[in-house]
Amino acid sequence: MEGRSAPSGNKIGIGESLKIVARNYNFWTITVMFLAMYGTIMSFQGLWAGPYIRNVYGLTPIESGSYLNLIPIGMIIGCPVSGFISDKFRNRKNVMFCGVIGYILVWVPLIFMINSMSMNIIRVVFFLYGFFGGFFPLFYSNLKENIDVSITGTATGFLNTFVFVFSALFQQLMGIVVNQYKIENNVIPVVAFKTSFIIMFVILCVAAVFYATQKKQKA
Repeated sequence: MEGRSAPSGNKIGIGESLKIVARNYNFWTITVMFLAMYGTIMSFQGLWAGPYIRNVYGLTPIESGSYLNLIPIGMIIGCPVSGFISDKFRNRKNVMFCGVIGYILVWVPLIFMINSMSMNIIRVVFFLYGFFGGFFPLFYSNLKENIDVSITGTATGFLNTFVFVFSALFQQLMGIVVNQYKIENNVIPVVAFKTSFIIMFVILCVAAVFYATQKKQKA
């Protein structure tokens, strides 16, 4: 099985473990997709979702809070549901991929209906954003399917470091894009958000295509 080449019965140093992980193709399909998903979640939920609905729909900070709360509520539900489904079908990669597709599709109304959604639709979109975003813990299960058990800890640490460090760049990228547009009367224009959302959408689509190339493990 790819990625399970660690010599049995021998202790492996962290340097050698990292080399084994870095040579594992499937590890990178997981890392890139996890980075794209987590980075966009941090950029939208963590930074720009509030300014988006306040500037585009004219909500107050208190009003916007009730909508933003639907994202973590969706995640709270999505996490255990994704785990239950993956346990039932015992195929972490395919279940995770379905979650990825659902997550990407939620960006469609955020782009093409960016300023024309009813408030009820926004509630649904935000909830589904969190629900499908809540599938991300399956990346760790998918990782364990592709890495020798003796170096799982090293692989997980490498994955976390890579994802958590570089996901901050998504917030910076979104901020740079938004700041390219002129703010009038203290209102950020719709096109600023739409452009940044399109960029996030494209990144997610490219990452999903790469994730889909993950090689099937031999029994």
